[in-house]
Amino acid sequence: MSRLDDVHKGTDVLIRALALARQTVAEARLIVIGEGRLRPALERLATDLGVRDAVEFLGRASDEERDRRLDTCAVFAMLSRVPPGEGGEGFGIVFAEAAARGVPVLAGDQGGARDAVDHGRTGLLVDPTSIGDAAAAIVRLLTDRALRTALGEEGPRWARRFSWDVVVEQVEDVLHEAARHR
Repeated sequence: MSRLDDVHKGTDVLIRALALARQTVAEARLIVIGEGRLRPALERLATDLGVRDAVEFLGRASDEERDRRLDTCAVFAMLSRVPPGEGGEGFGIVFAEAAARGVPVLAGDQGGARDAVDHGRTGLLVDPTSIGDAAAAIVRLLTDRALRTALGEEGPRWARRFSWDVVVEQVEDVLHEAARHR
């Protein structure tokens, strides 16, 4: 779930990892939600790797369609990596959205994903440039039902900490504390 305009979102690595993972889990599939200038190149990559039939490019999706797709997924994956010369991604809201729906997350171990994913509790963090690490994590998540269930069950509890009610309360606490020390 991202714009397909930014190479650093890692959709290319995810498609390559899917091709490798399908050697073990032949039924593995990928749904790419998003639109952008990289879509034709990503479609060609999937074709060149022989996984085009396993990759659905959905394009833009409404919030309702996104949620419907999340509710049918075994795993949510996005392997964002830090673009050269930049500070990286901010908070990864898409990871919290997936976790809130009970979907285990696979994310790149960089930037805001580290704040949004609790490694080993709500999902797995991997080197976002490593096709092998990503493929191994995909296989693990798809074949280890107990792990997938545990991560999915913890996700909604973890995601609650990012709800507006909780964040507003935290900000109020900080402001009250700052006012006390004036």
